[in-house]
Amino acid sequence: MGDARFVGTWELVSTEVRDADGKVTGEPLPGWVGQLVYSADGYMSAHLMGPERPVFATLDRLAAPPEQRQAAFDTYTAYFGPYRVDDAAGEVIHHVLGALSPTMVGTDQHRRFTLDGDRLVLSPPPREPGAGRSYLTWRRASGAPAA
Repeated sequence: MGDARFVGTWELVSTEVRDADGKVTGEPLPGWVGQLVYSADGYMSAHLMGPERPVFATLDRLAAPPEQRQAAFDTYTAYFGPYRVDDAAGEVIHHVLGALSPTMVGTDQHRRFTLDGDRLVLSPPPREPGAGRSYLTWRRASGAPAA
């Protein structure tokens, strides 16, 4: 089962990198937008999209030139699968069943979390030893946007 504290749709508010002292040293995903969904039955999906993505001349993505497909891949990430919360470790664990990046499939993505009302901050482990840690701040969506 899902964790009621997490259930719902979340919108990406900001991203930042902090050093070991907690000082903000950069922004890993400037201008990106994202949506994170946690369901009551224990599943999640995450989609993050960068700004200024190429627009293909056709709806057939496979017909787009290779450099446009590469740029599209580089400016989007997505994955889905079941999740569980480990309060003792302060983590939410996403078990990846499917992802844009094939390397993620079958992995457990550990995210430290802090949850305060309608704000959720997730922090994946640093990509390299000694590197700063990323923090992604999400806000609970208040409803569908007006059309």
